Formats: sequence, structure tokens, C-alpha cells
Amino acid sequence: MRLVLLSFTWLALAACSEEPVPAFRPEWIPPASGDGNFQVCVVDAREEGISELRLPAGLLFTSWGQITDSLLAGGGHNPQGTSLDEKHSDQRAYGLVTLEPVTLTVRDPCRRLPARAIITENSGRWASIPASLHYLFQAKAGLRVQPDGRLTPARDDESFDMDALIMGLVVGVPLADVGEPLMLREEGE
Repeated sequence: MRLVLLSFTWLALAACSEEPVPAFRPEWIPPASGDGNFQVCVVDAREEGISELRLPAGLLFTSWGQITDSLLAGGGHNPQGTSLDEKHSDQRAYGLVTLEPVTLTVRDPCRRLPARAIITENSGRWASIPASLHYLFQAKAGLRVQPDGRLTPARDDESFDMDALIMGLVVGVPLADVGEPLMLREEGE
């Protein structure tokens, strides 16, 4: 009986120690130029010595849970969210692809651009990403999504700074629902 009571007490304390996710605040999404349903930002551009960052169309972004801070500060994220890579069956994980190239600078660190949802054979329920979820997305280094849905490695000769992607400095958030799902395929399928 004593062991059961101690176990229950420990579980109750563990549940109480989890900090609540802060409610979304619109000021976390800074003003940005451009048109589209997705806003992408480079984090800490000045501190990282990034004067200009050119990103290609076809950049893959995966969700990391609800945004909990300013995009320019990295967006934070709800640790209960799960990336698309970590758990394909998680209903909270989403993927999207940008449709246009974009240039981010110290002066203009955020831009709006069009994006499409990404689905895989096992994830048909991700056909649309509701903006009302306020999910934070992070760019995936080394991968590109071709217009036909093929997932390919980024080429070294492409003129964009892959280091910024590797360091997790490129984040985004949907501003409107992201739909028009594109079926993701491995190269050679």
C-alpha cells in the first residue's frame, strides 16, 4: 500500500512539474514582406555573421510543436511536439515544402512565401496544416523536394548556405492553412 501511494505521489509531482505551454501571442511573428501562407525567418543573423541567406525553392520544413517565443529568437517550441523524422505516426507532426526561392538578410530577416503540405504514403491525414495550431517549423539541411515530390539531396554547388540550416537558424510558421498536399517520394521511385 505504501509503495502504491509513493508511486502515485511521484506521478502526481511529475505531472505538476511540467510547465504549461504559453498561449500563442501574435507579436511572436514579426512583420514581413512577401506573399504566401508561410513565413520563414533566419535566427540571429547578425550574431552569426549572416549578411544574406539565399534559400532555394523546394526546401523541406518539419514541425517541432507549438511556437512558444518570437520567431526571431528561434521560436522556442512545445517539447511535446514531435518532428516528422522522429515519429511518422504522430498526429502532431507535419511537413511542408516552400515553392519559391527566398533571400533573408540582417535588415529583412523574415519573408512570406507560398508553401504546400507534404504527405507520405503512411500520413494521409496531413493533407492540410491548420495555421491555428501555430506550429514552429525548422528547415531540414541537405534535402530538397523536387516539383514532382521526389526527395533529393541538396547539391554542394547550390548557392545557399547549408550551415545555417544545419545550425537550425532557419525557422518558419504557417500564416494561413497550408494545403495542396504533395506526395513525398524517395529519389528513384
